[in-house]
Amino acid sequence: MFKYLFLFFLSYQIFANDTYCVAHRANGFNELENSLGAIKEASLNRVKGIEIDIHHTKDGVSLVYHDEKLERLVIGSQCPVGKKIKDLLYADILKNCKLQNGELIPTLKEALMEISLGNSKLFIEIKDNKITSQDYLDIKSLFHERVSQISFISFDSRVLRKIRDYRQKDPYFMMTKLIRLNSTGNNINIRYYDGVDAKKISRRKVREYQKQNKIVGVYTKNKKKDILSEFNKGVDFITTDNYKVCKKLLNY
Repeated sequence: MFKYLFLFFLSYQIFANDTYCVAHRANGFNELENSLGAIKEASLNRVKGIEIDIHHTKDGVSLVYHDEKLERLVIGSQCPVGKKIKDLLYADILKNCKLQNGELIPTLKEALMEISLGNSKLFIEIKDNKITSQDYLDIKSLFHERVSQISFISFDSRVLRKIRDYRQKDPYFMMTKLIRLNSTGNNINIRYYDGVDAKKISRRKVREYQKQNKIVGVYTKNKKKDILSEFNKGVDFITTDNYKVCKKLLNY
């Protein structure tokens, strides 16, 4: 009897919950992370959300790349492997480096152009505490009708404060979301953010934040049991490397 009650409760949760999956680094479709190939495949598969990472070069170009250094994922005999992106000029990276799949490292503008063709929500993780006027211009020009689908996420509260201040100057960006990344969402001051994206968070905190009209996400859940566990807490989104598995489990 209890077994059937549990299954009923679980099935009710699955159909009642609006939780959606976010493709971590555009992963989940057999393409290299954060590459244009990955972004294109994610868009073609109509994912609900795409997460990408950005670093800025010495001359301020935003590159879609997770790591601080050009080390993992890049090839090229003249590529400055081991060097930090912030210490390199974009022209030098463009000339000497390729990703392991043969593509060039995409710029934020190139990624935005591709993602704008679909209808996915976009999560831009800022890795280096920096956002430029060109970043704002590119977002405004390429997502002018869908700005509400953009969330800026970061572990660093300083860059989120910069964006919060910028939003006061340009009301267009008031529709974007500021989401604080944190290893635990249980002990974070969420007052100045639109939401939190945590590795660990309690069901009680999820409900508490949502009552304040805050967005609650979790990262990076790849195992079925972990995805279902977070889903049953009622989080708004789950970032995952296994998008297809996540989507199937959430039944949308």
